[in-house]
Amino acid sequence: MVNQFGQAPEAFNDIIRTAGTQPMMIWLGVQGEMLSRLGEMAEMWGKHRREDGEATRDALNRMSNAGDASEAASIYADWLKNMAQRLSNDYAQWAGQSQALFSTGLSGMQRMQEQGIAAERRMAEAAQ
Repeated sequence: MVNQFGQAPEAFNDIIRTAGTQPMMIWLGVQGEMLSRLGEMAEMWGKHRREDGEATRDALNRMSNAGDASEAASIYADWLKNMAQRLSNDYAQWAGQSQALFSTGLSGMQRMQEQGIAAERRMAEAAQ
């Protein structure tokens, strides 16, 4: 609503500054939280893959220095078992973190929508 001098009444400006910005602030907060969680997830994944690369290189070195085929097969079997367990654990952790990330986003979207609807109502009331 604009008054006869081309300015919005102070009450309307107050609504814009408070209720009108709340959904935006919620959005920024949720995005920041999600980016932080994604960063943590990527950091963990990268750390574990680097460790797995080192374990693979170590297993290859031990296999190449093995005294016989039986020892090499044992080293390989241990490597394979450990790698499968590690990846299985990481996939389970990643799934849990992804679900938490989804819940954070959904919750934020719902709060943003609720605040947006309330802001629209207040602005419509102030415009009358």
